Amino acid sequence: MIPGGSETLRHIAILALLGSGVFFLLVGTLGLLRLPDVFSRMHATSKSDTLGAGLVLAALVLQYGVRQVSIQLLIVLLFIMITSPAANHIMARAAYKNAQREGNSRIAGERSIAAERKMKQDDHNADA
Repeated sequence: MIPGGSETLRHIAILALLGSGVFFLLVGTLGLLRLPDVFSRMHATSKSDTLGAGLVLAALVLQYGVRQVSIQLLIVLLFIMITSPAANHIMARAAYKNAQREGNSRIAGERSIAAERKMKQDDHNADA
């Protein structure tokens, strides 16, 4: 048996949780900077940032052990897990309604039948 083995294992678990949490936070930031439209950006950030924050907070709970601060961190984690998806849904819905109101069908994800016919006709004319 290695002396202090459980302590070493706890530190390895903390580093693994912190490392993966930071990884997901960086991936979310990269998605925010690189993806083309508002819905793709919000999808990338909402999923990865919620998971990244959860992993970092789990690492902090593991670091502090059973104390009052750990309970507070778990309450913060629960708050993030509930509010982040709801807030992202509200923002996505507002962006969708705004795109519909402005008539931007590409962002709203809807193409009119006339636009589809025009694209097919342009492709056919280009081939001829």
